[in-house]
Amino acid sequence: MCAAAVAAAVGISERHLSRIFAEAGESLGSDFRERRLQLATEILTGPAHGSMPVGRISRELGFASQSCFPRVFKARFGITPLALRRESVRASAT
Repeated sequence: MCAAAVAAAVGISERHLSRIFAEAGESLGSDFRERRLQLATEILTGPAHGSMPVGRISRELGFASQSCFPRVFKARFGITPLALRRESVRASAT
C-alpha cells in the first residue's frame, strides 16, 4: 500500500496525511515498515505459514531485497526472522 492509496481511502491529500504523521513524530514510511514487520512476525510464528520461505515473506511484504529484510527485522526485534521461526517451532513442540 502506498501513501496515495491511504490518503485516498481516508479522503485527505497525501500532504495532509504526511503532516498528521509528522505531528505524531513519525513518518508514513516508518509506520508502513513497522506494520510489515509486525505482519512478518505473525507469519513467521503462525502454524499456517510454517513452511513459507523467508525470502518469499520478504517479497510478499514488499522489502527491497532478501538481504534487506533480515537486517531490518533484526534491528527491530534483536533476532533474525529464521531464528524467530526456529524458536517458535521449538516452543510449540514442547
